[in-house]
Amino acid sequence: MTEVSPSYRALLALPGLPRLIASMVLARVAGQMTSLIIVLFALERYGSPAVAGAATFLAIFPGLVGSPIAGALLDRHGRTRLVVLDYTVAAISLALIALLALLDALPVPLLLLIVTITSLTFPLSHTGVRTLFPMLVPQAMWERANAIDSNGYVVSSVFGPALAGSLVAFFGAPAALLVTAGISAAAAIVALGLRDPSTRTESGRLLGDAWRGLSYVARHPSLRSLAISVSVANVGWGLFFIALPVLVLRRLGGDAAYVGNLFALLGVTGSVTVLLMGRVSTRGREHLFLAGAMLGQAAAFAIALHRAAAADRPRVDGARLRRLDVAELRRLSGRIGHRRRARADLPRDRARRGHRRERQRGAPCAAPAARVSAAVERTRGGQPDR
Repeated sequence: MTEVSPSYRALLALPGLPRLIASMVLARVAGQMTSLIIVLFALERYGSPAVAGAATFLAIFPGLVGSPIAGALLDRHGRTRLVVLDYTVAAISLALIALLALLDALPVPLLLLIVTITSLTFPLSHTGVRTLFPMLVPQAMWERANAIDSNGYVVSSVFGPALAGSLVAFFGAPAALLVTAGISAAAAIVALGLRDPSTRTESGRLLGDAWRGLSYVARHPSLRSLAISVSVANVGWGLFFIALPVLVLRRLGGDAAYVGNLFALLGVTGSVTVLLMGRVSTRGREHLFLAGAMLGQAAAFAIALHRAAAADRPRVDGARLRRLDVAELRRLSGRIGHRRRARADLPRDRARRGHRRERQRGAPCAAPAARVSAAVERTRGGQPDR
């Protein structure tokens, strides 16, 4: 048997792998768009971060609870058809939300119900696609296949939020949801031609298989640690995913496009690292890389939220500050000028008040004298005295 050269070119030459990668990237871009659009949609339509948080929670938690059953279904019925099923359900659900929103017939409970139904099928594609890679790729090329898989998340995290934010800002959330539904439908069409090399297994009842799989994860130290650590890390990411749009839209004065660009920048920063990590062997050091990535993510989230909280402190924008300064200077100048005029006019006012008092004091004597003077004048003029 000829050994396959572990290169990216040889990896992409494997039968069925380009189609798998194309459908995976389309679906993940649609998933990133959906996550952000639902948050922006809830904030815009209902004005409630609580609704946005509930929708995000229901888009993840029901599928997480049902993931053991999804794994058993993938083993029983193959991966390709269930992956296509999830992509189709996502496209129909997004289109339904958009149409109901345009008709103004989408109350909060109905939105949450549709999101929950979409969540139940999500593990079928999320798990099914990732388990197809080791089935289609030789073991010597697993590191590069893992890099392609990881880079699919990076590409979707760059283009998905940026496209979602721009669509919401310019056309509104319903139009953005319709575009996302179209991308999900395209992913389903591309995945229709995937070759499913899996061996379908069935060892009994569906729930029994799901319980045995869950028990195996719980008993295995490495798998148990992965399940707990990744789940807790995803909780932190979910909180940040809600907090950042709320801060930008409600506190920092940004719009939906700005939110999308921030999440896109988050994806850009990891793209080069993911490609470089494809050339590094992680065998035996997986736990170190995972722990380092989680700690780095926690530090980045803390810095971002601290800066946002600092920028949220009461402040006055520059133009308003200049207007206030001019008004304050005018008011102070008028008060100072008034005081100066009052001090300059003080001696004059005192003289006027003194003259007025003298006139008031001489008024009792001046009145009889005035009458005598008037009588004398009339006598001289020949007029009888009245």
